[in-house]
Amino acid sequence: MIMLQTVKNETYGFRPKSEQAAELVDRIHRINWFSAVGSPNADVEREINQFTKLLNVKQPNLEWVSLKDLPETISTFNVSGSDVWEVLYHLPDRIAEESKWTRRMDIIDELVYHIPELVYVKAFDKAFTVF
Repeated sequence: MIMLQTVKNETYGFRPKSEQAAELVDRIHRINWFSAVGSPNADVEREINQFTKLLNVKQPNLEWVSLKDLPETISTFNVSGSDVWEVLYHLPDRIAEESKWTRRMDIIDELVYHIPELVYVKAFDKAFTVF
């Protein structure tokens, strides 16, 4: 994977952080998107709970939706007022500000450039097949 190798090879003066970023890219790349749509999954619930705990927001009320009920559920979905959304909404600005302060904007630019492509292609292909 070119991005992973690029991030590992470039130090930007802070090699440990670039290796962490490369590991994150690798984890994202290995996700099997939409592999269990409509099926309850304890691992996913645990990851969501850890994520919201990390963001310091209240645990969401998780509800598993069957594949046939998904279109109707999505049509009523609204992130306004969501504790998680309120934190996530401001996260890009916070990351950019901290990256400028720590002089790590180069690595953020690399991640922002490459990660959407990694996620989009795999996720869209699988979503197209599933839905």
